[in-house]
Amino acid sequence: MALIFNQPAATMIFDEDNNAFESFVTFYPEMMGQLNASYFSFKNGQLWRHTKEAPYSNYYGVQYESSITGVFGQDLTNKKTWISVMQNGNTLWDCPEISTQLDSEGTLGLKQQSQLIPADFEQIESEYHASFLRDQNSIGGLTDGSQLKGVYIVIKFRANSPNFVYLNIASVKFINSPLNNR
Repeated sequence: MALIFNQPAATMIFDEDNNAFESFVTFYPEMMGQLNASYFSFKNGQLWRHTKEAPYSNYYGVQYESSITGVFGQDLTNKKTWISVMQNGNTLWDCPEISTQLDSEGTLGLKQQSQLIPADFEQIESEYHASFLRDQNSIGGLTDGSQLKGVYIVIKFRANSPNFVYLNIASVKFINSPLNNR
């Protein structure tokens, strides 16, 4: 018996100066290498030279998004009601995918999910803050649905820019859920 995994191809980036794998990227070259200070790759039989002057996250003529997915949760024995998210970086990162491990109220097998668009954030003293919207899979949806609850929350931060972007800090606020046994 063979196990077959259907996953999109990804490339791991290794930094020789730090002697560490630093990230995954979604482009998948046929071959790649370095000659002096220049980085080259082949895609569809065509030679590509990658330079620092090229737009960031642009590979083979396609502009890709940058994303970071974080899992937030402390004291994994207590359920929480998730209140808000804060981020600090050189640009606003939207949050197209937010989820908890709990099932959405009134559904079978659908997890709690939400999202935040740029308009949901407010910039306060160089940080971006947003209150979480509600569970989009529950009755009432993002505006009137169930509050996000659980022992952890998963948030995908996304920026789509040809410029260098970074996210210094991301944090969440929560209150202990009244569903905890105490």
